[in-house]
Amino acid sequence: MECNSLKKLLFGSLLLAAAGCLDSCSETSDVVWDIAPIVPKIYLNDADGRNLLDPAVGEGVDISGVSATFREETYYVTSGEDTKAYLPVFIGLVLKQDFKGNYCLEFGELDGTEDFSNESLAIDWGDGSSTVITIYNRFRWKNNGSPAISRHFLLDGVRTKDEVPVFYVVK
Repeated sequence: MECNSLKKLLFGSLLLAAAGCLDSCSETSDVVWDIAPIVPKIYLNDADGRNLLDPAVGEGVDISGVSATFREETYYVTSGEDTKAYLPVFIGLVLKQDFKGNYCLEFGELDGTEDFSNESLAIDWGDGSSTVITIYNRFRWKNNGSPAISRHFLLDGVRTKDEVPVFYVVK
């Protein structure tokens, strides 16, 4: 009798442990998702491939006249440097150098969990010309707790090939 009770206790303990493992491995576990912000990056080159945002280019764009309009708010270019820290904050329109040393404009950061239904980001180049980037972002949580993101961009009305917000403009 004592052996039979011990077997029942052991079997019950194993069942309890297995149930605990299954529960902790379920799709509804407490996973923390870090959703990347949307940061459109705009490169501006001439037909010869010269970077018109580079101050060393003699006939480049006068950056003091460049602005971006998003949700009826206008942002002028500021200078910025990358840091190793990831601090998702909205800073507007920034002139930066990428990891290769090429100059570009970055706009944002826009919240990657916010829905954008074809929102326009208009870049005024300060010379009467402009570029329009259209942002579509649909974010939702799936039933299993993972994120579902549908994202695309248009550059002057033409849909880009992928979901990466990097744009090359030729003037």
